[in-house]
Amino acid sequence: MTFGEQLEKLRKSQHMTQEEMGEKFGICASTLSNYERGVHQPDLEFIDKVAEYFHVSIDYMFGRTSFCSPIDQLNVLLSDSITVGDFMNIVLDYDHPHLQLLLSYMNYLSSGYVPSVADIVGDKQK
Repeated sequence: MTFGEQLEKLRKSQHMTQEEMGEKFGICASTLSNYERGVHQPDLEFIDKVAEYFHVSIDYMFGRTSFCSPIDQLNVLLSDSITVGDFMNIVLDYDHPHLQLLLSYMNYLSSGYVPSVADIVGDKQK
């Protein structure tokens, strides 16, 4: 996805018109339209303001990553000593079979099902 496409997607996610967004960032709607269509490239100050406003990283805006959270989110603690970034590095070191197991377990946890002790013990005995 190009910067312009991502910019348009972010704008529309907030149900903003080009006029509204242009007013918010001090540019004309036609300038914003040119950015969205890739006719012109914005300056770094505009890019930074937009990323901050939408709480996304600049890399996300340029389509370099699907991780949309600002980079400082990688420093959020998940436990006493493990940050989101640490966790991502651990996961990235997994081989494919272990990564698939982790993803399966995460899907299992997000399903909302809470197993009983009998379910867990029964699964281990099979």
